[in-house]
Parts: sequence; structure tokens; C-alpha cells
Amino acid sequence: MAVIKPTYPIAHLARKAEELLDDNAKNMTGKDAISLFGETVKWNSYLDKFSILEKAFRGYENMATSTLYRLLDFCNMSKRVKQGDIEATIWKSKLNYLFYRNMNIDKDEELMKILSENIEKYPKETKMFRLNLFIKGERCDETRKKRITKYKFEFYQRKEKMVKR
Repeated sequence: MAVIKPTYPIAHLARKAEELLDDNAKNMTGKDAISLFGETVKWNSYLDKFSILEKAFRGYENMATSTLYRLLDFCNMSKRVKQGDIEATIWKSKLNYLFYRNMNIDKDEELMKILSENIEKYPKETKMFRLNLFIKGERCDETRKKRITKYKFEFYQRKEKMVKR
């Protein structure tokens, strides 16, 4: 799945998509996977985490863009921890600080727990979910929202057909 500017040449998009598909396919066994933002995960894992995070983020659709970027940084830091980068373990402290400093901790404690668990165990899926927060928020115009909603609908239709096979 690719999100591009409408003026991007289709030939370049096709070539780039093919390159990314080849690169990401090497990391997965089988064809039951999704690639988004340079991350590739199994479909079932993505859909499970998507539903958990979607429920957790209800009511937070208009979260500050800076907070969403910090969450992205925490996902990347969590991945680096798994690769042995000890300095990146600070992401948990930064997440706690973010919530205590900028949010109502009494009301938002459950969201923080879910985020902490998912960022630690499933950083790729959590990073991929981040796109949904930008789409649902007021960060893009109505035409773009309609286009992305159409793509999501077609995307899920194709997935349903694949699952039925």
C-alpha cells in the first residue's frame, strides 16, 4: 500500500512499488503479509493489533501531531532495543513523561498501558497503526480523506477475498 501525491508519475510508482515488494517479500514467508511505512508484518498480527489500538484510541482522534510523531519515535526505539541498542530503552520513560506531562493521567492511564505493551511487543504493527490516527484526525482535507477511505474499503475487500480462498 502506498500513499503518494496525486501528481506522482504512475510509472515511477509502479517501479518503486515493485522494488519495495521484492525487498519486503524476502523478510516474510508466504504471501499473507502487509507492508506499510517500510514495515512488513503478517496480516493476522496487523489486524489483531489494529483492532486493539483502534479501540484504545477512540476519543483521541485529534491528538496533537507532535504526540503522534513521538509515538512513532518510541516504536523505532523499541525496534532498536530488540536489536541490542541499550540506549534506546529510554523510550518507556519518555512515554511515561509524555503522558504525565501532556495528558490527564487518571483518564488516560489505560491508553498508556496499551500503548506501552504494544510498542514493546509489536512495534511494527503499532507504527503502521499510526497512519490511521492521521487519517481520522483533522490533519488532511476532505478529498484526501475520501480517497483514503475508498482505498481502505478496496483494501479490505481484497483481504476478505483472500481469506475466503
